[in-house]
Amino acid sequence: MKKLLSAVCAVILAVVLAAPAFAASVTKSDIIAELKAGVTVGNSVKQIPDKFIKLASDFLNANDLTDEELSFAMSELKSAREIWAATGQTEFKDIPANIRTQLINKAIAAASKVGATLTFDGKTIKVVDRSGRTYTILAKDNPIKDTGAEMDYTMPVLLSAAVVAALGGAYVFARKKQLFTGC
Repeated sequence: MKKLLSAVCAVILAVVLAAPAFAASVTKSDIIAELKAGVTVGNSVKQIPDKFIKLASDFLNANDLTDEELSFAMSELKSAREIWAATGQTEFKDIPANIRTQLINKAIAAASKVGATLTFDGKTIKVVDRSGRTYTILAKDNPIKDTGAEMDYTMPVLLSAAVVAALGGAYVFARKKQLFTGC
């Protein structure tokens, strides 16, 4: 009976330990699909802009990453999505500063783990891979800040017209009074 019980336990243990070995490994396509899924916050989904997905895709396609690196990248991506979702904010700019810093540091650490260097200077995001290839994008679509001020050109045009009219009138007056005859 003890031998039978030991054999059953050994078989169960072998099956349980073998299951993770047959688990599907993470692929580059899985990471891109995860990025395209966006971040679910409450009932809404914040889509990650296409330019960021393209940056990730370009990096992944140009570099041969190990299964371990891909798995790590996927786990960090899922972790970052959970942290973002927990804030309840759909816009990155509305997330508290300490959480934004945590997410940026998580991205920098994940990039380092897969052999890349990620930098963000507030304007551009730059990734440099192991081979020295650089992938750069603008963080914002429009680097020119709209201040809401608009220029109304009516007054300058009217003022210019008034000055030209005054000068024309002064010339006509000077000609009539023959002020140019002695010049």
